[in-house]
Formats: sequence, C-alpha cells, structure tokens
Amino acid sequence: MYKISLIIPVFNLEKYLKKNFKSIKNQSIGFSNIEVIFVDDCSSDNSSQIIDKWEEDYNNVKVIHLDTNSGYGGKPRNIGIENASSDYILFLDGDDYLNDDGLERLYNAILEEEDIDIAIGGYTRLNSDNTIKEKKIRGDEETSIISNPKEELKLMGLAPALASKLFRKNFLIENNVKFREDISAQDLIFVNEAYFKSSKLILINNYSVYNYNIRDSEDKSVSHNINLKTLKNSLKAYTAILKLCKDYEINEYMTTTLIANNLYSYVNRIRDNLEDNTLKKEDVDELFESDDYKTFKNSSFFEKNYPFNVFFSNLEYGDFKNNYFLRIIKRNKIYEKRYHDNIKEYKRLKAEYRKLKKTQKEIFSSTSWKITKPLRNIKGKLN
Repeated sequence: MYKISLIIPVFNLEKYLKKNFKSIKNQSIGFSNIEVIFVDDCSSDNSSQIIDKWEEDYNNVKVIHLDTNSGYGGKPRNIGIENASSDYILFLDGDDYLNDDGLERLYNAILEEEDIDIAIGGYTRLNSDNTIKEKKIRGDEETSIISNPKEELKLMGLAPALASKLFRKNFLIENNVKFREDISAQDLIFVNEAYFKSSKLILINNYSVYNYNIRDSEDKSVSHNINLKTLKNSLKAYTAILKLCKDYEINEYMTTTLIANNLYSYVNRIRDNLEDNTLKKEDVDELFESDDYKTFKNSSFFEKNYPFNVFFSNLEYGDFKNNYFLRIIKRNKIYEKRYHDNIKEYKRLKAEYRKLKKTQKEIFSSTSWKITKPLRNIKGKLN
C-alpha cells in the first residue's frame, strides 16, 4: 500500500515534466511509498510519450489518457481521485515541483492526531522574472491544530494552492467533495468546500511544501491565461463560494475576508493584463455587462454592505487601483470580530464570576460552614 497518491493533470507540459518528476523521485518519504497518477488531457506535444515511458519503467506510475480534452483541471483531478489507491491524496500540477521533504512533512502532520482531514503547508511562488516570494503560514509552533474550520478566520487568507495540502481520501469520498469540471477556478471552490466539511485540520507553520511556477506571458497555464472567459469563470467561482458560505452558515467575518481576498487578486490580474496589453478594454467592458458579473454583484450578501457597493461602482468606472476599499473592508471585519470576541469572552468571564460568587455565598450560609467555624478558629490560632 502506498502512503500517498499524487494526482497530476497533464496538458502540453513537456518543458516541465522532467523537473516535476525528479522532485517526486527525490522525496524523503521514499519514491516507493508514492503512487503517481498522471492524467493526460489530450496533450499535443511529447507529454504523452514522456509519461508513458515512466509508466513502463516504474511500477508505481499510472497513466490515464482522456479521449477528449476537458479544457480544465477539474475532470482529470476527479478521475485521479477515483483511481487513487492510497489513503491520502495530493494534487500537483505538472509544471510545479516539490521540496525534498514536502510529502513527508505533510504525511507526518496528518497522522499527528486522529481524524485530521487535511494537512496544510505553505508554498514558494517563482515568478517569470525569477523573483521568489514565499507564502508560508506564520505561527509560533511547528504545527497548529484547527478543530473548528468553519470559524477559523486564518483559513480565509490562504491561497487554494492545492499542492500544499494533503487530503484524506475517505474524507473527500464520504463528503462528496469533487472538482467542478466546467470552470478554470475549480480549485478555489474545492478547497473551501473541503474546509467547511472538515472536522479537523492541521497547519504546518513556517514551511514551504512546493514551488509554484508562474510561466512567462507566452506560455501561461489555463488558470493564468487571463481573458474574458477566465474572468467570467472566476466570478462563477466566487458566486459558488458565496452559496457555500450560506449553505454551511459561515459567519459574516469569514465570508467577507474570503471574498475580499479573492477580489483583491482578481482586480490585480485585470489591471496587470490591461497594462501589458494581454487583455483588451473592450473585454473588461463586456465583463461588466455579463450575466456572470451581475449575478455575483447582486448576491444578497452585498445588499447591506455599502463598502462593497462602492468598490463595484469604482471598478465599473475603470478604477482598477481601488483595492484599498477591499483592504478597509477586510480590516474592519477583522477588528469587528476581535471586538465581538472580546465582548463574548468578557460576558463569559462575568457569568463565571457571578456563578462563583453565588457558590461562595451558598457555602458561607450553609450549616456545615457554621458548625465548622470553631474548628477553623482553633486551626488559625495553632498556625
């Protein structure tokens, strides 16, 4: 039995696969403990031949070829889940690569306590200009257990980053957590649904599991090839996230933080792609006229949230640098939560104090206390 099943969607990745596979073979957990499942989404380059050769050479490598191109990573990943034989699953993109002890750190963490559904680490972002930015989870301890994921605000600030997360396979299957197969932003929905359905998570603090490769402008992946279609897909994902939050009764603080974080990234992508002319202004104008945008903007969540409405208005007027509204929205919600948490704790302590005072009064007025008073007086004199 393998310890971990790696699921890797493949579409025209011949330039990256060898480095990706080398990082898998170098894992400190032992290559023989890893099941590698490549799901080829009808590649037209030499990717198919490369992974087929690895399947011939290694018993723990499995290759699945799709009959037609799915267009997105959701279907290959769902097929990978169905074919995984180990108890734990990690989703790795074929153009990214793992740090040598990445899988071992995740595996040891998820076994740290019973019933942990997901182990989560950080990652390192490698930009096309060779700059490096680490996205680690900050914490004083090496690991942190989260027993109430639906109320943990920290989770809402984490990127989907699938390859930084190890999932318990039975948890995914029993809770019917699957990837949507019709949009490019399916990882965002998948990760948050998994958070909301999980009972216990563990964070690996101050550690990067893998290296996330941002391709150059001529070789972008589907998720980073920004056009009108992908922009609409992201809005569909955000609308689905709002529905998830409502269905699982996620509090306003969590929902606001999650949406604000994703919109911040969304607007940055629009601005950057407009500036380098990979996105046309006409496409952005069409975006704001689309049903996908109107459905998201008119979600009931925003009805009483004036700052979000100001943000949308500025966006429609072409202000793609008004992200400070999102920072204000998120910051205010975080401060509001801290305030209410403090009030809640104050009320709890006050109730506890009153309870203790009541118990003390009952003791002092009891017959037993009165009868034993002479004995306490004698003891006091002896001391």
